[in-house]
Amino acid sequence: MPPMNASAPLQILCAVDGSAHALAAIKWVAHHLADEHTHVTLLHVIRMTIDDGIHDRYAAFAERAHVLLAEAASLFLRQDNVSRDMVIGIPGRAIVQYARDHHADLLVLGHSGHSRLNVLGSTLYGVVHTASVPLLVGPPHPSNEVEPSSAPLRVLMATDGSPAAAMAAQWLDAWAAHRPVSVGILHVLGDATDMLPVNPLFRSYSGFYWTPNVMADLSWETAIQEAETRARETLATTRTMLTHCTLEGSWTRTGLVVDEILAQAQEFHADLIVLGRRGHSALGTVLGSVSFAVMHQSPVPVVVVERAP
Repeated sequence: MPPMNASAPLQILCAVDGSAHALAAIKWVAHHLADEHTHVTLLHVIRMTIDDGIHDRYAAFAERAHVLLAEAASLFLRQDNVSRDMVIGIPGRAIVQYARDHHADLLVLGHSGHSRLNVLGSTLYGVVHTASVPLLVGPPHPSNEVEPSSAPLRVLMATDGSPAAAMAAQWLDAWAAHRPVSVGILHVLGDATDMLPVNPLFRSYSGFYWTPNVMADLSWETAIQEAETRARETLATTRTMLTHCTLEGSWTRTGLVVDEILAQAQEFHADLIVLGRRGHSALGTVLGSVSFAVMHQSPVPVVVVERAP
């Protein structure tokens, strides 16, 4: 993920498929993120095959695309920082390629619930696992908010101390340089494996898989204390990375990772959850394994940031 240019408008790419979920995501962006520091591109992918008779039917597909793009654009109070585009292709691949080619800072898709067309729902999984651009998945339901908000964006930053989590924190801090952000930081000790040391010999071959260190003679109490110490260090490191954010709290919770993230987001009254993908931890890929579940279950939008290759 290349660093964002502080002087240039932040590029937000919103996929438009005419579904209620896509419109809910775009409406959220219009309310919380669209301002003089951003440029929003609305993209519709025309999915056509040879059987469709491209030359004969393109005009009808394009006309429908113009209608959908106009509907999405109407959600923005300011029109000078909104553009529209359409391409022909397979939605998931075309969206990812467009985001890459146009150097998007954020890619926005609708929630993966079943919609009338279910285009973005059917391609979301593929986009999550192929896009190198930070991805925002919108709320499952549209809000009644219309006017752009000047209130601080309340963000729950979930971290596991991994490179992916560090990338997510850097992304969030870059956004906070342009708008007020109040952040709470959460570290979840998922289960017993987070309390145990990693066999250094095994790590040298696997890179991330957990295995009991049979050579270490640690009491359970000592293992817990060391895990809590690592958690505090992770939270402290994350705090130093969020220089443009207003810190409202940091917490360590123990339990099922997805459940704890969602519970803390609700308790914090978060507008947005931010986490990394493919985060390597004692369990292997804690945030990497739960990011998709959080996106599916969260009542608020979720941003997933890919770790650097």
